[in-house]
Amino acid sequence: MKQSKQPQNQVHDDQFSGSNTPNVHGLFLPQTMTMGQMSEDRKGEDQRLKLIRASTDPYEAFKDDDFLYPTKEDEMNLWQKYSGDYIQGMPVLPTGKCSLFCNIVCCFYFLIFGLVFVGIAGSITEIRLNYGKECEGKQQCIVQFFIEKNTYGPFFLYYELNEFYTSHSDFAQSISPKQMKGQELTDEEYDVYCPDTQSFESLQRPLEFNRSYAGFMVDLNKKVNPCGIASKYIFNDSFLLFEVKGNEATSLALNSTAIAFSVDLEYKYSRTQNSQFRQWLDLDDEKIINWFNIQSLPLVRKLYARYDNDLSAGNYSVVIQNNYPTQIFGGEKYLIVTTLSSFGSKNFSFGYLLIATAGVQFLSALIIYIKHRIVEKREKHEQKIHADLKLKEKSD
Repeated sequence: MKQSKQPQNQVHDDQFSGSNTPNVHGLFLPQTMTMGQMSEDRKGEDQRLKLIRASTDPYEAFKDDDFLYPTKEDEMNLWQKYSGDYIQGMPVLPTGKCSLFCNIVCCFYFLIFGLVFVGIAGSITEIRLNYGKECEGKQQCIVQFFIEKNTYGPFFLYYELNEFYTSHSDFAQSISPKQMKGQELTDEEYDVYCPDTQSFESLQRPLEFNRSYAGFMVDLNKKVNPCGIASKYIFNDSFLLFEVKGNEATSLALNSTAIAFSVDLEYKYSRTQNSQFRQWLDLDDEKIINWFNIQSLPLVRKLYARYDNDLSAGNYSVVIQNNYPTQIFGGEKYLIVTTLSSFGSKNFSFGYLLIATAGVQFLSALIIYIKHRIVEKREKHEQKIHADLKLKEKSD
């Protein structure tokens, strides 16, 4: 019995049982599919695979397909991608020329800024007087100085103490923030901040502090306000500035306001109630406020007053009331008369540091250039050797 011939391009349904039978490429075929349809699908799959391999975006070949759903990254905005670390980084591989250019540019800018800072520091007029030695053993003394040229104001008067450690724990911890704000301390707080300086008798020094800052007698039976080592050893020298022309001396008015930080005046320091009868230090005096600011170095430099006008070239003298003994700390006392710039007092260190950094950048650029030239010559030499070898092989 002859069997009936079936068309060659027809595939029986029993060869693909079920509607979810996948082929070798992972496609789900219908129950009945001709060989021509299968070959066309295979061509489409091969073309899609080629697109995937050739494209940098692996999803580019599937963008028009209905079964491709948006990913989590597609639904993110730029900030979410950045904060979630979904943005691909771009590797930067600096070349020799790029490194050389960056070092030269940095060298140029460091050098320019360094010269500017050195020039600004050099334009500041600063006079430093070691009056501790000149006034030693004297209650009052006169120190003279000379200004070479007319100088624009304002001028600032600083006092400086060497080898004075305000950052010492005993000194710093004796300053009570509560008492500085004008509030009274309890007995327990006095024991914490002022264990050895609670009475006026403990404050006795060459000058007796048994009066308030207003000149009234204080009650010696009450505990001292303010107390502590910082209050006991407060700087109490005074200065008067005079301009000397021939045999005449003209007094120059010094201003002791606007020399402290505004935040200290508003929030950190204040008089207590009935302070003229209670406090022996005026906590609204900006010179006293500056004293209580702690400095980390043993070189204490505090602003005493300012002179808002210009000073002409000539002789000047300072009358000093020498009250502060240097024997209590074993250092020296200085008076500094100076102008200021937009960057502060006279200081060459920052400018010299920038110039030194420019020198390091220039040295780095020089090393990179020499190394780049050596590598370049070596590569050219190797290329020449390879070219000669190839010519020799061809000739052989």
